[in-house]
Amino acid sequence: MLKRPYAALLVAAPGNCLGTRYWKERSPSMSRHCEWEPSVVKAPRLSLRLLGYVLFALSFLPTFYWMLQSWLQPGSYFAHGPLMLLVAMLFLLRQNSVLASLPPQGIRSCGILLGIGLLGHLGSQLLMVDSFSGWLLLPTFFALLLCFEGPARTRVLAPALGALFFAVPLPLFVTGHLAYEMKAFASGGAVFLGNLLGLGLQQEGARILIPGQEAALFVGAECSGLRSLTALLALGYVFAFLLRRRRLWSRLLFLGISVLLALFANLLRLTTLAMIAKAKGVSFASGVAHDVSGYLLYGLAILCLLFIDRLLPGALGEEDAPAADKQLKVAASEPVSRLALALLLLLGLPALGMGFWRPEDSSLGLADRVPRSFEGYTHVREHALSDRDYQLLGTRDVVWRRLRESASGELLDLTVVFSGRNWKSLHPPELCLEAAGLGIEDRQSRYLDVDELRTEVSLLRADRGRDIYLICYLFGGPGYETPSFTGYFWRNVPRALLRRGGASYMVRIELPLGETTPSARHEAQLARFLRQLLPMLRKLVQDA
Repeated sequence: MLKRPYAALLVAAPGNCLGTRYWKERSPSMSRHCEWEPSVVKAPRLSLRLLGYVLFALSFLPTFYWMLQSWLQPGSYFAHGPLMLLVAMLFLLRQNSVLASLPPQGIRSCGILLGIGLLGHLGSQLLMVDSFSGWLLLPTFFALLLCFEGPARTRVLAPALGALFFAVPLPLFVTGHLAYEMKAFASGGAVFLGNLLGLGLQQEGARILIPGQEAALFVGAECSGLRSLTALLALGYVFAFLLRRRRLWSRLLFLGISVLLALFANLLRLTTLAMIAKAKGVSFASGVAHDVSGYLLYGLAILCLLFIDRLLPGALGEEDAPAADKQLKVAASEPVSRLALALLLLLGLPALGMGFWRPEDSSLGLADRVPRSFEGYTHVREHALSDRDYQLLGTRDVVWRRLRESASGELLDLTVVFSGRNWKSLHPPELCLEAAGLGIEDRQSRYLDVDELRTEVSLLRADRGRDIYLICYLFGGPGYETPSFTGYFWRNVPRALLRRGGASYMVRIELPLGETTPSARHEAQLARFLRQLLPMLRKLVQDA
C-alpha cells in the first residue's frame, strides 16, 4: 500500500477535484496554490473584431451591390429585401443587453468553415455568378461570428440575421422555373375553383377562357403568385421567429402555413378576377381590378397571419425563457482572430477585386457575319431585343430572326448568341422558353444527320396553349460541340477562372407547328438547316 504522502500527491493531480479538496482540508495556506481552473477564453480585442467585420463587408461588397440591383429591378420578386434588412437591424439592436452579459468566446475550428465560405465566394466572383455568392453570404458570416463571438453570442443573433435569408434573390433560372410552374398551378387552380362556382372556365396553358368573352384572361409571371409567396414567407418568418417566442415545431408549422396561405390567396385572387372578367369584361379585370386586388391580397394575408399568430399553439411565455448559457472555457481565441483576418485578407480581398473587375461587353461582331437568308430559306423579319435583354445576356452579339422555308412555306425562328470573355452570355435556352410562357413537355438528346460525324443536339417539344413547338439547340466553340449547358460550362470553367477570351456560341432553332404533332419530317428539316448553319458558325469562332 502507498504511503500517505504519495497517496496525497496522487489524488492531488492537476484537474483532480479530489486533490483540491484534500489540500483545502489539510493546509488552507497551500490551498490557494493548488486551485486549478480551466483556461478561460481571452476575448479577441475589439479592434481586431471590428477590422474583421470591415474586411468581410468589403469582401462581399460586389454581392451587396448585386442584391441592391435585384431589389430595385422593376417587377422584382425580392422588392421586400430592404424591408427585411431594416427588420433584421431593429431586432439586432434589441439584443444589446443580452450580448453585454455574454463575453465573446471564439471557436478555432470554425476557421475551416470561414475558409470554405470565402473560397466559394472567390470562385463565384471569378465565374461572375453573383447569386451563388449571395447564398454564401450569410453562412460565411455565421462562420465569422463563431470565430469572433462564439456559439452563445451567435445563438442570440441568429434569429434576426436569419431574416436576411429572405432578402437574398434567387438565381434567374430558379425564379423563371418557379414562376412557370406556379403560373400553371395558379391557372389550373383558378379554373377548378371557378367551375365549382359555376363560371364554366376553360384553361389553355396560361390562359383562362371565359364564357361570353372574346379575349382570354392571361396569367402572366406577375400573377404566378411567386412574388406573394416570397413576401408572405418572409413575413411569416418575422411572425414565427422574431415577434413571439415559440417552440421549434410551432415555428416550422407557421412557415408552412404561410406558404399555403400565399398559394391559396393567389388562387382566390385569380378566381375573383375571372368572376369580374365575366361580369365586366377582360380589359377591366386585367386593369383596375388586377391592381386593386393585389393590394387587397396582401392586406388580407397580413390579417390572416395576425389571426394565426394568436391561435397557433406552441408559444412560450416569459417563464419558459431558457437560462443563460453556461460559458465554455476553451483555449485563448486571439489566434482565432488572426486566422480569420488572414483568411479575409487572402481570400476576401481578391474576391472584392474580381467582383468589380468584370469583362465588358467584348462583342466580337460575329452576329453581323451571319447571313440574313440561307439556301432554301427567305428572311421574314428580325425580332426586337430590349436594352434589358442585352443587359441580361451580357452581350449584343446576338442573332434573333425569323425565316421561311421556300418549299413548304413553314416558319423557322433562329437564335444565335456569341460569347467572348463573358462566358455567361450563353445560358440554358429553357430559361427564355419558360419565361416566354412555353411549357416544355419533352426533352431528349438526339443525333441528327448534319454531317458525317452526326451532331448531337438537345431536342425539346414545347407548347403554349394549343400551339406546339419543336426546338433544338446546342453549344459550340473551337474544337467542340455539346448538346447541354453543363458540357459547355465544364469546358469553359478554366477560361472563365482566368478571365481569358475565346469565342463560343449557342444556337437555338424553333419550328412553330401550330397544332401539328412533331414528326421525323420536322427533325429532317432541322438537320437540313443545321447543315448550312453549323459549318459557318464553326469557322466564325475558329477565326475569332
